[in-house]
Amino acid sequence: MKKQVVYFILGIIVIMVSTPLGYKLANMSIFSIIHNVGTVAERIAIFKGYMYSLILVGFLLFTLGIVSFLKSK
Repeated sequence: MKKQVVYFILGIIVIMVSTPLGYKLANMSIFSIIHNVGTVAERIAIFKGYMYSLILVGFLLFTLGIVSFLKSK
């Protein structure tokens, strides 16, 4: 039971911090530093890519918690 709670909480935390963390990752991205990505549209595309990937990771952790909870029942 303790493992499932950890997955639930970790999944929710990752989903909640995905936007600010995605923004930080987009600004620190090697791609934007090397290629000097200056246009707003390119920065938004990079930011959305990081944000959606972090949301997906949080959702998968949350789903893993649900599946392991249902298996233990």
